Amino acid sequence: MKVLLLVPRRYGFHHTFKELFTYMGAEIQTIDYHHLVQGWQEKVNTQMYRLPDKWRLNWESYYFERINKYYKQEFDRLKPDLVLIYNSELMIPDTIEYFKKGGSKIAFFLGDCPYYTPANRHFLPILFHADAIYTYDSFWVEALQKLGIKNIHYLYPNLPVNQHFEKKLSPEKYNELKSEILYVGMCYKTSWGLKKAKFLSYFSEFDLQIHGDDSWPRWFPHFPELKSCYRPRAGGGHISVANPRLSAARSGLIHGWPDRPP
Repeated sequence: MKVLLLVPRRYGFHHTFKELFTYMGAEIQTIDYHHLVQGWQEKVNTQMYRLPDKWRLNWESYYFERINKYYKQEFDRLKPDLVLIYNSELMIPDTIEYFKKGGSKIAFFLGDCPYYTPANRHFLPILFHADAIYTYDSFWVEALQKLGIKNIHYLYPNLPVNQHFEKKLSPEKYNELKSEILYVGMCYKTSWGLKKAKFLSYFSEFDLQIHGDDSWPRWFPHFPELKSCYRPRAGGGHISVANPRLSAARSGLIHGWPDRPP
């Protein structure tokens, strides 16, 4: 079986699915459109939904069409039996139909809710063309089923074994970085950020650490108890899987006791 992953390589989910299909004996290829575009283009696209629809359509006719043309070219070259797509990856319905006419099954894994992700107007419509949809949020499953999508399933993928591991630390470093509860992730400047901050505020009485981006401080006036828990991300980009802070907390969680050094 040939499997085509349309999952960004920088995401842990890419490694999860690659490990899974490798275990099943599949031949795996990955397409990541991000090498086609420049940073400023991605930033423009994420904010384009704020502009009048006429301008947005003009932008999409250039940006989306370029990416989807590349998808079709790679599909014809690789001829996969299954295409697994993370969220929408800027797919348009025509490309999904092109894949299906080419004999491929189409599956989606939803890391974000299509009701609240404005980067692609086609995100929700293309799900109706899928052979199967998976997500780790049971509420999304119920909501999309009410919309008429029947082939959606709850699935929480495994952790990629090569990215989640214990790292040897000195006892001093471990004691400096350990915590009972660790949250690693960005926040949002929209109401989704308030939801995330409110949820984590329930754990503030514990030894909580939040490692994330500069969207978190926006919510500290509403949830001041989180301010002392926040650890700003150093530098740009994603946090390395070999980061000693994460390894310290991960060791405690694996052993079940956050005060036990590895």
